[in-house]
Amino acid sequence: CPMSANFDTLQIVYNPNDRIEYPMAKIKSLLTQKNACLMDYFVGDQYIHASMISSDTFISRSMQLDLQNKDLLKEFLVSIKSTDSRSDIQTLAEQVYALLLKPFAQTIAGKSLIIIPDGILYKIPFELLEDQGIKLIDEHSVQYEYSAKLLLKKAFLDASVQYTGFAPEYKGNEEIDVPSIEAITLKDMYTNTRELLGPLKFNIPEVVESAFLFKGRSFVGTKVDKQIFLTNSKDTRILHLAMHAITDDQNPDYSQLFFKSNDKSEPLFAYELNEQELKSELAILSACNTGVGTYRRGDGVQSLARAFKAAGCKNIVMSLWPANDASTKDIVVGFLKKLKAGMGKADALRQSKLDYLQTAPPELKQPYYWAGLVLIGDNEAMDFGNNYLSSGILIFLLLTVTIFSLVVIRRKGHFA
Repeated sequence: CPMSANFDTLQIVYNPNDRIEYPMAKIKSLLTQKNACLMDYFVGDQYIHASMISSDTFISRSMQLDLQNKDLLKEFLVSIKSTDSRSDIQTLAEQVYALLLKPFAQTIAGKSLIIIPDGILYKIPFELLEDQGIKLIDEHSVQYEYSAKLLLKKAFLDASVQYTGFAPEYKGNEEIDVPSIEAITLKDMYTNTRELLGPLKFNIPEVVESAFLFKGRSFVGTKVDKQIFLTNSKDTRILHLAMHAITDDQNPDYSQLFFKSNDKSEPLFAYELNEQELKSELAILSACNTGVGTYRRGDGVQSLARAFKAAGCKNIVMSLWPANDASTKDIVVGFLKKLKAGMGKADALRQSKLDYLQTAPPELKQPYYWAGLVLIGDNEAMDFGNNYLSSGILIFLLLTVTIFSLVVIRRKGHFA
């Protein structure tokens, strides 16, 4: 069996990632083009195993996962989800960096990162990790993927609509319109959920502003039901849902997004999404906990984002905890502006977060408000056409034709 040296103790430890048959030539070609490193993690009972692939390097390490490090990861998660200022966040972020990335620091320097997480690492936004007071987001774009093979999967590029957004209007404590059998199954969940489906102030402006950017479609208000989504989500490059969601940790198929059918909330279940065929190059899930769910060893986390992936969406912007309505709107709209301007997806999301941190008041710079949105997918730019470029070319052609015509006229006059 392939073996690897433990970074801390130099004890020989088996790394399960060594079993993976990476399509190495294709991965290294991609990493060369994007100046990136791929970090593939496997969380075992006693070790965190990591494989790092760059354009010219493959490194395998096994870091000890003792009780102290398990507690460290749990405490870090608690700290970044807090809305209160915590003085220990930086210390915890540096300790987690030392555990997960320090062994590879020299190789990843100056490169963007592609993270394939596992176990508890699915819940951690690596952008927050720090080395000597410098956050990862300050120097690296970070994207995530469920597997190396999915990283190489091509996106659909034949959708006819550039953008379609959905933003239901909620009034709070609404009746949930669901078939009777499922209502019985989910009775306990819905007892609490009705109180959580309160008004959202910024989801409609988020979708309206985004649709304006791309001259796309927006469905907002109290009549944004499940059928409207299913009918209008089939053929759009960017699919944007700004709404309420809940995650069922016991049965991930029943995790759901809430649409509106007049005075009732109408759930769309993860199992229904799995049955759809979507052609979106990018899905933005501006809702709570869309990237978290039940973890199954060997199969990853089962979440709403994973359901969109299964339905065919190549790239997903998802949330790792309850999304703040206002800050999510600012970051998502900023992300889409940068995407339209020609930036890659991971680069655009990173820059939008940095812009938010530049302008947000101190009390809203806590990780809770901005770090939960992450990208599953690639860092490719999306070509929307450049109106200025097209106009410039048209003007150039008109001037060329005009000058040519004048020359011909003058020559005719000279020889007449």
